[in-house]
Amino acid sequence: MLPANRDTEALSRRNQNNQTWRVKTQEVEDYVYEEMASFCTSFDFHSSSWNSKIGSNKTVLQMRETSNFTGFNEDTLDYDLVLMELDVVSLSATNAPLEGSLGNPGVKVTILEMEEGRSNQEEKGFDMSPKEGTNSHISLSQATSEGDWCTPTAAARIDNTNVQFQNCVKQLLQLTRVASFAK
Repeated sequence: MLPANRDTEALSRRNQNNQTWRVKTQEVEDYVYEEMASFCTSFDFHSSSWNSKIGSNKTVLQMRETSNFTGFNEDTLDYDLVLMELDVVSLSATNAPLEGSLGNPGVKVTILEMEEGRSNQEEKGFDMSPKEGTNSHISLSQATSEGDWCTPTAAARIDNTNVQFQNCVKQLLQLTRVASFAK
């Protein structure tokens, strides 16, 4: 519990494969925990192997509607990749710098077309293309409202989740820093 940024130095020194641990920026990390806490009653989250390759200003999560309410069948729903990135380093900010930027925290969300673990994906590299029929948004709520990505039942669970419960989950995520470090 309570890992600190300086812990990555010790982890990197102890690693025989010369892998370096990266720390995500505070803005991205806080935003990810806020969104995970808001969606935890309806969605399952899993880390992505891409986090070690995309730098500290971006985080990729695997996310799917939870199977807890569909008979606990783990194989029913596939994970989608969700990119959360600082707007100031995003592709849109690079390509259109005069179009303005997001206010604080300045993190945007994109549901990606690519899938985790595809054999040819590693050769192609990280692809930030949005899933067909979606765009980047300023919140996970807006991103999941496009198309049929989030069922009405899941949306209702999210809307009716107690704020104190969400705050508790967020505090646990902040204490354990599950989205902070990548190797």
